Amino acid sequence: MKTEMQLINNLNQLIESQTEQAISVYQAAFAELPYLEAFTADESIAALQYILDKDGDLLIGQDEDDLVSLAGGYLQSDGTYYIEELAVRPDKQGEGIGREMLESLIELGLKRNPNVLEVRTTASNTKAIPLYLDEDFTMSRIREVVAKKRQDG
Repeated sequence: MKTEMQLINNLNQLIESQTEQAISVYQAAFAELPYLEAFTADESIAALQYILDKDGDLLIGQDEDDLVSLAGGYLQSDGTYYIEELAVRPDKQGEGIGREMLESLIELGLKRNPNVLEVRTTASNTKAIPLYLDEDFTMSRIREVVAKKRQDG
């Protein structure tokens, strides 16, 4: 499947239906295992805005008029390009969309001449870890740290 991707520089670029769909994708993706987090609409938008505030790259993926995925990353002050978000609507997972989004985000990140690319996930994320390993990421350390797990906002 080939997803049409769009680079977003400002959340105001999104039309209302895209904004609602981006929130829905974010909420649905992180409500699933292994995260089980219930983000509010405001928290979802804040997470995406955070990437843009860092002068980062925010991609949305669309299948016709449906927004089905998003990915975002930014260059940190130490030269690390940090992949902050990768989310695919649960009913579209397993179709290669996450890989397309990750590859496009890596391509954008490399244009910023980073020292290294970094992504973090939970050790129990059995869907994402094989994807990251396939894309030549290596596991440098395994530890589970959750500062505050948000449930119902």
